[in-house]
Amino acid sequence: MPNKFEYIAIDLSSLAYRSFYGLPDSIKSVDGRPVNAIKGYLDAMNRFLKMYGTKNIVHAIDENWRPEWRVDLLPQYKLHRVEEDDQELVPDDLDFQLEILPEILNDLGMKVLGHKIAEADDVLATLCNLYENVVVITGDRDLLQLIDDKKNNAVHMLGKDGGALFVESEVRSKYGVRADQYIAFSVLKGDASDGLPGLKGIGEKTASKLINDFESLEGIINAAKSEHPNISAKTKISILESQNYIKRAISVVTLKKDLDLKISEDRNSLSLEQVREKYENLKIGNQIDEFFKLSKSVS
Repeated sequence: MPNKFEYIAIDLSSLAYRSFYGLPDSIKSVDGRPVNAIKGYLDAMNRFLKMYGTKNIVHAIDENWRPEWRVDLLPQYKLHRVEEDDQELVPDDLDFQLEILPEILNDLGMKVLGHKIAEADDVLATLCNLYENVVVITGDRDLLQLIDDKKNNAVHMLGKDGGALFVESEVRSKYGVRADQYIAFSVLKGDASDGLPGLKGIGEKTASKLINDFESLEGIINAAKSEHPNISAKTKISILESQNYIKRAISVVTLKKDLDLKISEDRNSLSLEQVREKYENLKIGNQIDEFFKLSKSVS
């Protein structure tokens, strides 16, 4: 039986991208435009609604997908995903769907939240700081840092066969570190999807061992400086030569938890008939019907 949560917080971009690449572009609207990301997103959302039993669903968006303050710390941050005009590289067929999806979700009565200086990840971190009993839906492993068993805040990682729910024990089992140590783990091993190089010669296994031996990045650096026998000569050199990177990367990977989010309790939803009529062209009537049906059956 899945954990009981009061809130479902969805990383909109992550789920939309996965839906776009996971479903064929032959799924089209009346006017012939692909709507695979929209349909896949709504289908997945309905599954999570049914799975976790709450209609309190919030969607986090990237109002600023590559914040300047993160780029100032690490210029290579997400650099491989930048177009010539400094915009995010997004397929045209997906771009259209990402533009209309928030409007659909709002019309269904759900909150879509973003912040002008932050990414969706930071919005999700702030929500987990403000509330308990939150399950975050994402494919981004950096969000594992938000897991807190005491608050019953968990992360459902998107993946094969629907993905999996991660709480503290799953993080420890899979990566060998605590959820609150995942920041250090990511800094050491690197993250190609965000342009983080990591430390030379340090992969997941070595990163996990270092963290377990010395608890934190500060502890690891101090151990390297004191030539601790548990650290090989090559690893020691890599750590000491990377001290500046480590300090900057910590600030990049650590999510902001104190954003001023404008969260209203009001629900501006349209009726079933209104939503169906408005989006008839997209051929998402089945997904809309299912959402209204499930919303009536959960708290």
